[in-house]
Amino acid sequence: MRPQVLIVDDEPYMLELIQTIIDNSGRCKTETIQNPYDVLPRLAEEPFDLIFLDLRMPGMDGLTLLGKIRRRYPDTDVVIVTAYGTISTAVEAMQSGAADFITKPFNRNQILLVLEKILQLRALKKENVILKQTLAEKYNFEHLISTGKGMQTIFSRLEKLAVLDVPICLEGEMGTGKAFLARAIHYRSPRSGGPFLELACSAVPEQDLQAVLFGGQRNSRPTHTGLIGQAAGGTLYLTDIHALPQTLQGQLARLIEDGEYEREGLPADSKTDVRILVGCDQPLSELLTDKRIGRRLYYILDRFLLHFPPLRKRREDIPMLAKKLVGKHSAIYGKKEMRISDTAMAVLVDRQWPGNIRELENTIERAVV
Repeated sequence: MRPQVLIVDDEPYMLELIQTIIDNSGRCKTETIQNPYDVLPRLAEEPFDLIFLDLRMPGMDGLTLLGKIRRRYPDTDVVIVTAYGTISTAVEAMQSGAADFITKPFNRNQILLVLEKILQLRALKKENVILKQTLAEKYNFEHLISTGKGMQTIFSRLEKLAVLDVPICLEGEMGTGKAFLARAIHYRSPRSGGPFLELACSAVPEQDLQAVLFGGQRNSRPTHTGLIGQAAGGTLYLTDIHALPQTLQGQLARLIEDGEYEREGLPADSKTDVRILVGCDQPLSELLTDKRIGRRLYYILDRFLLHFPPLRKRREDIPMLAKKLVGKHSAIYGKKEMRISDTAMAVLVDRQWPGNIRELENTIERAVV
């Protein structure tokens, strides 16, 4: 379906000029309105993607109408068109929510360039929305499989905590699905529209950890935000936090509690709004006993700690998990879905699975292939 463009101007020849330029491009369907008071009733009848709006019209000026459009129809982009092309007017229009600003007299290319730019941005936004919806569906809590009462209790707690803006520590052996759960928490939370970033602290050299995580300035290079700044409004998932030096653990604790942190080479503290999730392959209490995690950070993370048992301690879930993984990889490799024989299933249930769900999936994928 072609984008819908509405052109609003009190001068008929200007309406015809802009409409002809856009119609000849073949990109959009257009409609014109001469009376500004007819715009809002028309928008109530049918949605438009883009409006070219004259700034100076009798009865209601373009900025006033722009404000009403932005409040009622925030998904509709507006381009202000005016012969009064002062910088102050342009700034005011952009501050009021205009997507762009064109001054009269204009030529055909100016109109088409603005049109193409906005349509491309709208397409990117739409793709971004679809991508986030797809990710939200992929990481839905409904995909968590278990028949055991203990795991059902954990999933119930997880769903309740996800919507609360609290730090969560996901504890469990490697391969138990902590990274999946971290993403599931993010997409279930009010922060789902923000970024989700992940860092394995042990993968970064110790001397670079502060810069990578907290950002700052080093050797007169430009200031950078670090992952904490980049994740603002969203979620940062950290693993191997025992690899953080005690000083950085203290900074992380301060960030979680107060929303403030230090950036290397900068005198003033920084503030941000980010949710911290932590994944631990070893019990958090052991990290404290071995003095690999500071007491302050330990007690912050221990408040909302969820322990996920290894697969060998939830064998009742293996048949359901195996069947789902067979279906998943049959679809990926374009094979007719196969079934697992009773003998093969008994072997799967009896194995120890030191690599947990990850090892089970690798085994199923190899069998399907």
